[in-house]
Amino acid sequence: LLNLADLVPSRALFAGSAVAGAAVNASLLLAPSFAAALGCRFLTGMFLAGVYPPAMKMLASWWFGRSETDPVGPRETDPPPRLRRW
Repeated sequence: LLNLADLVPSRALFAGSAVAGAAVNASLLLAPSFAAALGCRFLTGMFLAGVYPPAMKMLASWWFGRSETDPVGPRETDPPPRLRRW
């Protein structure tokens, strides 16, 4: 279960999790109690956890070899940003 992003094709996992997360999030409108709403929010978070890892995997595989910049964060050779003085 922890390596689901490696076992299932990224596009399928991303699309399925996004649609399921949107459906559960929309079901919050119909939640009859706080406990049901809390359960919906928990399920929404679980489905969003199925969106982010495949998205990063797709981004990294799409970006590989395109330029020198890193899409996920700064490179080690980048200078640190300057602090703004007021």
